Amino acid sequence: MTLRSLATRPQPGDHLDMNHMNRNLGHAVLVVFGWVGSTMAIMNPSQGDYANFVFKHMMNDTKQAVCPQESDTTQSTLTSLIQEFCNGMVVGLGTYTYEEALRVIDLKTTSTNYIVCSIYQTEVFGKSYRALGIYGRFLQL
Repeated sequence: MTLRSLATRPQPGDHLDMNHMNRNLGHAVLVVFGWVGSTMAIMNPSQGDYANFVFKHMMNDTKQAVCPQESDTTQSTLTSLIQEFCNGMVVGLGTYTYEEALRVIDLKTTSTNYIVCSIYQTEVFGKSYRALGIYGRFLQL
């Protein structure tokens, strides 16, 4: 292609080059969507990952329900000690019963796998947990 041909007006047959460019763009878009979809499918978290997610939320919920919460700056030394002891007990309880809790969570969980993401729902110990698993993470629903 010469400089003179670039400066001239498009000819009737030149639209073929535009069709070729559109076809190439379409192929590029398909490749990108294929790559994104593949990585999403590979990184779709497992039910075991979800069980760990629920377990951490259960431990946090238990701490908030059982242990005294921090108050303002007027917190007494006794309240502080009780809170520290309680937090340690909940964490200790969690590590002691970790495997059993994961089994119960797994048994009480239903999931729907959409290949690129999954929706999990668990009813356990009177509490309901629901999350969307996508790209190796969970979003609580």
